[in-house]
Amino acid sequence: MASFALIVALVGCQQEPDLVEQDVVPKSGVYQLHPYFGYTYATSRDGVNRHGFQAGGREYPYRASPGEFVVGIFGGSAAVQVARHPDGLAKALLPGLRSKGYNRVTVLPFAVEGWRQPQPFNAFVRYLPDIDMAILIDGVSEIVEFADDDVPGWPGDYPAARIYGVLAGQREGPSAESPSERAEEYFSGWEDRIRLMDLIGLERSKPVLHFVQPNPFTGGEDARRLGAVAASAYDRMREMTERLSATGTASHLVDDLLQEKNGGRDVYAEACCDLSRGGAAAVTEAVAAEVERSAQMEEVVPATERVRAPRGPERGGRPFLPLLGSSQ
Repeated sequence: MASFALIVALVGCQQEPDLVEQDVVPKSGVYQLHPYFGYTYATSRDGVNRHGFQAGGREYPYRASPGEFVVGIFGGSAAVQVARHPDGLAKALLPGLRSKGYNRVTVLPFAVEGWRQPQPFNAFVRYLPDIDMAILIDGVSEIVEFADDDVPGWPGDYPAARIYGVLAGQREGPSAESPSERAEEYFSGWEDRIRLMDLIGLERSKPVLHFVQPNPFTGGEDARRLGAVAASAYDRMREMTERLSATGTASHLVDDLLQEKNGGRDVYAEACCDLSRGGAAAVTEAVAAEVERSAQMEEVVPATERVRAPRGPERGGRPFLPLLGSSQ
């Protein structure tokens, strides 16, 4: 356990440069508090819809037209960047979807920089009625919040302290837990939520696929001293994806998919933590290829049979639970 404490302590010392200013105060007007998700993008920003997502002017709730297949992207900054490359996903998915009566693929972002579980889970539950398939991309924001200097007085599954804490006007206080204790609790909840997302999606015939983004703490001088401990953290995540996969949840390390495809390549613009333009395209390509060949796609409902879930307590003789914030 001491080794994991060292992992989270060292990895967590790194800031994601586009998320915070040097004085650890969120950029003015970039984010706003949200009652379900902790924070979203500020709706005053160009391209941000009234729900706080960079949706290119599209509003939520989103109602698909006949023959339109909607893919929701959930997660943090890597998910935001992958959502900006919708053509790659559409090109990979459309041939298989045509046989089910779909003629168009739309990719919608339900992701915000710095987001980590349970924020993507909450957004997934909230917006599941709007989508036909969910792609969750995470893995960096989940491990950077547990350094000694970052242990706040609130639980480990609160939103990112550097953003949420400042926006909420809360000051970090002493915590009774060590970084490793908080991380142990957090990792368990993270894995459980991925499994729950898959089960909820399966119940509603909406595939869910999970991807752990490539390790950013490799390759450059700034990352070299953190490479070994970050690799150990990724070993832990590999074990998580293997457990999830063994129980039928589609969970993958993007590093493995990139290695399998072309021997791997550097996908980050800097040592940490934003994907380069080519890197975002490469990750999107790897994700799309895995989605295309995934058995989860067999769960897709044909376009002619797609209907909105009924309102009311019963469906097909089984209890039917409404989703968070929905009208169902």
